[in-house]
Order: sequence, then C-alpha cells, then structure tokens
Amino acid sequence: MLRSFIAAAWIGLAALPVAVAVQAPAQAPAAHQPPPAPPGLWQQSADRITFTTAHLSFPLTAAATRFVTTFEASHPGEGLDTGIQFESADRQVFATVYVYRPGLPHSGLSAFATDWVIHIQSPNLRPLGMHVVSAGGHEGIAIRADYGGFRDGLATSAAFLEGGGWIVKLRASGPEPRRAEVDAAMSALLDGLRFEGTIQARPAAPVIVDDCEVQISGRARLLPDDMGHLMLGGMVSVLDPGGDAGGGSAGDRSEPLAARIGPHWCRSQLAPSGRFVLRAAPGRTPGASGASVMLVPINDAGTIAELTESEPHRFVLMYHEIGRTDVLGTYDAPLTDAQIADILSGTDQDGGRFRALIAHHANGNNDVQLMMPTTGPSSSGSRQ
Repeated sequence: MLRSFIAAAWIGLAALPVAVAVQAPAQAPAAHQPPPAPPGLWQQSADRITFTTAHLSFPLTAAATRFVTTFEASHPGEGLDTGIQFESADRQVFATVYVYRPGLPHSGLSAFATDWVIHIQSPNLRPLGMHVVSAGGHEGIAIRADYGGFRDGLATSAAFLEGGGWIVKLRASGPEPRRAEVDAAMSALLDGLRFEGTIQARPAAPVIVDDCEVQISGRARLLPDDMGHLMLGGMVSVLDPGGDAGGGSAGDRSEPLAARIGPHWCRSQLAPSGRFVLRAAPGRTPGASGASVMLVPINDAGTIAELTESEPHRFVLMYHEIGRTDVLGTYDAPLTDAQIADILSGTDQDGGRFRALIAHHANGNNDVQLMMPTTGPSSSGSRQ
C-alpha cells in the first residue's frame, strides 16, 4: 500500500514544477497588511472582470450590487490572496469574491471553517441550510450556506469552490429585510462565474461532521527526523487532497491517487481556544496510505493543521497556510487533543519546529525547502 502511494506521489510530483533546497529552520511568517491588487492581476472588460492567473471571471453586476474595487488581502504582489468587492447603490447590500491558494485546498473544509467563524461572530445566528449547488453552468461544484441573524441584523450567504489549487469563496450580506437582494446577489455570482482556461472547478466535497464518541488518550511519541520521510511529507503537500484519476494521454502510466481527505469526520473541542479537532471517523478513511486522520482549522482563510498517516505507525503533521505548507513533527500514533493544543500554542517547541517548508506559488510551481536539524528544541512560536 505504501509503495503504491509513494510511486503515485513521485509520479504526481514529477508532473509539477518543484525546486528543492536545504536551509536553516525558518520562523513563522509575519503578518501582512492587505494592499490593493497590483495592476494586471484583474482585468476588466465591458461587462466582466477576470482574475488573470486562473482565468476565472465574474460579471460586473450581481443582482442589485455592482463591482466597486479589487483588493489583495495578503502576500502583496504575489497574487495568492485576492478578491473583488460589490455594493448596492445605497451601500447596504454588499458581496465579496475571495480567490486564494492555500496549502490544503478543499471546498468542504473551507465551508466548515467559515461556518465555524460565522457562528463565533454571531451568537444569535440562524443557520438556514448548507447544500451542494451548481455554479457557472456546472452541476454540483459549489457548496452554499445561508444564514439569518448574522451579527444581530444581517442576512448572509457564503459559497465555496475549488479548482486547480485555488479556493473561491463568495460572500453576500445585507439587512434582514433585504434578504431577497442578498440571495439574488449570491445566486448571480454563482451563475455568472466562469472558468475560462485549463483550470476547472472540482466537484464539491462537503464534509460530514459528528461529535467524537471516544477520545484518544495515549500520547503519541515524536519520532527522529528522517530526510526521506520529510521529503515524502513535502510531496504529499503538493498533491491535490481530492485525489487524481490518473491515466491521461497515451503512454501516461500514472496510477490513480486516492483522495486523502475523506467525507466523514468526528469533532472534539480544544479548551480554551474553542477550535475543533476533526478526526477521520472510524472505518471512514479513504483507505490508502497518506490519508488524513486529523484536521484542526485555525481560521477561515486557509490556515489548518493536518495529520496524515504516511505509513503504518508513522503520522506526519503539516501546517497549511495561504501560499505555504510547513512539515512539522512525525509521530508513532495520532496526536491527542492536548498534544495538538501544545503544538499550536508554542508550548511544545520541538513538535512545532519546521522540518520542511513548501512554498505554493500562484503559477502552480512549488518550492520545497528541507530544514537542517538543530542541536536541540527550537521555538517556532505560537500558531494561534
């Protein structure tokens, strides 16, 4: 099983532009202030605006709202985290399109993390349903969620798609009495978006989450760093978590690569942060080596911790953000809730130390940097 996974991983990696380097351990990335979108990142025509990197376009008018501006939310000048804003004439109904490239692109996880944050922001929230919908003339490629009572007075809607490693998040909000306009703006954005190049949206992948009935009690042991397994962790991070059908053109002998993110999860909650630990439901993992067994969403902008079982009794912890993935420690068993909490808070400095860094670029390239081991635990700082 492992042999077939590694072979498929190497084949998949060979199809991706990847540069490998070795350097000293890096520290956590600094926060960025959102700059305006640089010239050329978005191009406007008479009735549409296009994100040029992914050839993804939207109408300039979405029901009662009209396009007003572009923005770049983080990573200035890199084109990894950008978007456009819409407003009604009286600026009471508004919509936003976010397009970003996270280390773990997955429509269902993006929907789950945003739903969690929306609930935190709005104690009196009324969920009105989350379901798979069509978008851009294609059935079943988006997840849409609708809410009432957002921030005590707003109707709001969110939708999520993934294609080519890009997450597309749509938001529309407005006063509760104008819910029809909010719904119409979201529907217009979904109906009007177009993937106009080689990148196409993947089928929506909602996750089903129940409460965990049994908690993991035995602490996992941190294993010695190993160059080969660090490289494998780096390879896993550049493969699509939704899998790959393999095959392709004549002479292409690539094997199908199973999805490593399954649909069935259970959750527990970390105190005092309130974050959820998602664990693959017993008997519901995808079934191949490399499957994800634990996820901890950190925010609704692509930051998430992931534990994958690379082979029996070897579990690799990765930390994904927009534009990068850090490979952290390798363990002999799944981490307990207490262990992952210590790693995320910076209490467990050795477990949180960067072993490898994978930079995900807007053009699809990936740079893998293997970190040289230090002579003792080194602080990686808090990841909360």
